[in-house]
Parts: sequence; C-alpha cells; structure tokens
Amino acid sequence: MSTLVAGLVREGLVTRSTDPGDGRVVRLDLTAAARGRMARWRDHHHAVLGDALSDLDGTDRDSVAAALGALRRLATLLEEGDR
Repeated sequence: MSTLVAGLVREGLVTRSTDPGDGRVVRLDLTAAARGRMARWRDHHHAVLGDALSDLDGTDRDSVAAALGALRRLATLLEEGDR
C-alpha cells in the first residue's frame, strides 16, 4: 500500500498529512489534478456509454433502463459488504 500511495504522491494526485487527533493516522487528500483527471475520465466514460446506448434499439434501451434499479441495489450491497 505504501508503494501505491508514494506513487500517487509523486504523480501529484494525492497529498499525505498526519491526523491532528491521532498521530498514527495518515490522511490522503485528492489534489486538484486528481479531481480534474477523475472528471475527464467520468466525462469520457459517460460519452462512450451514451454512444453505445444510442446504438441499441428502443427495446434494448428500455431493458437497460429497467435493470438500472436492480444494478444500483446490487452496487449498494457490494459497497456495504465484505465481498
């Protein structure tokens, strides 16, 4: 984990600081560069997904839309559990 964090710090994507309340804790904060990179990644993937969805016929788009609720619930379950 330390190697990963050190790489992110070197790339200017996170800053490392100590927690004022607990000296054993190291805080990692995203930099503006990291937030910008994440925003560009999100925008790119939204565009790719939008293009792919536009290639589907109406029935298939409706099927994808109908599945979104179940996929959100699944994602929540995965986030809450140790899977």
